[in-house]
Amino acid sequence: MKWFRHSSIRYLLAGGFLFALDFSVYFVLARGLGIEPGVAQFVSRGTGAFVGFFVHRDFSFRTEGATHGISTTSQSAGYTLVTIANLLGSPFLVHWSVAALGGRIALGKLAVDVFLVLESYVVLRILFHSRHPDPPTPDA
Repeated sequence: MKWFRHSSIRYLLAGGFLFALDFSVYFVLARGLGIEPGVAQFVSRGTGAFVGFFVHRDFSFRTEGATHGISTTSQSAGYTLVTIANLLGSPFLVHWSVAALGGRIALGKLAVDVFLVLESYVVLRILFHSRHPDPPTPDA
């Protein structure tokens, strides 16, 4: 399918899967076990982040016949930094968002996740940028 070639479409599909994983872990912890929403967010985001590295690297931002622009080690380091920033910041954002929305834990998490999806797409697209091999040069 032609539309499936776009990283933005693959990112949204992968994001849907990762969101379902993240939200399921969050909801079980926050609603099912009564764990504070900020703590539940930290655990659910960490779970999604670990799975997300492989999903985004190998599915969302892959390009047929291309190689990664930077090494896997550099990608892992960059992804880890983005993940740590999101992991450390998102519990505060969820806590604030839930409070601002009158204790609505699902809506508070959803608002934060929309923001983080947009932020992460921009950063990960740069991080997992693929490049095509240089075409052969004709012998002169």
